[in-house]
Amino acid sequence: MSGSQADREIYNNEEIGPGGAWGRKPVEKAYAVAGAGLLPAASCYLLSLCHLFRQDPMSPFGFQAVSRAVVETSARAWWILAPGIDVRTRVARAAMERWHSAEELGKLASPADSVDQNQSRRLSIRSEMESLGVGEAYEKKVAGSLFVPSTKIVGFDKEVRLASTDLAGKLASSWGISDGEDWYRKYSGA
Repeated sequence: MSGSQADREIYNNEEIGPGGAWGRKPVEKAYAVAGAGLLPAASCYLLSLCHLFRQDPMSPFGFQAVSRAVVETSARAWWILAPGIDVRTRVARAAMERWHSAEELGKLASPADSVDQNQSRRLSIRSEMESLGVGEAYEKKVAGSLFVPSTKIVGFDKEVRLASTDLAGKLASSWGISDGEDWYRKYSGA
């Protein structure tokens, strides 16, 4: 809506990278990852949960797995759409979700299909972030008593993709639920 936070961010021209002013596209992509991808998926999971509850007799573990998917997907969208973050952080978080999705798709497809296509996806994300001036964050490994950077990308700028359990716990805490992480672990164990 006009005047909303999303509207202000989409029309923000204050962020400048090596490719010039960001313009609308990076922010629109960030909102699309959450609003056109994650939230509709959470909605579908909720509908599936409704169907499970209407079954007689109800599947003993089905509702737990679907509930977990609802929480995880909602938490990812909440993390990207958080009102207290700046545009750069929002774009970095959404890029990390896109990066993670590309990695997961690479594990699914046959080697003949996936290598070129998924490498192309990751290269596209990397070049997009580079043109925005958003750096890559690499995994750090312990070698003796030193932390040694690896070549595995785990985030962009200072934003690292949170583990689902940690993210579910943070979402639950924002709702005033103190044991959300424990609940999520219990349902993950089911």
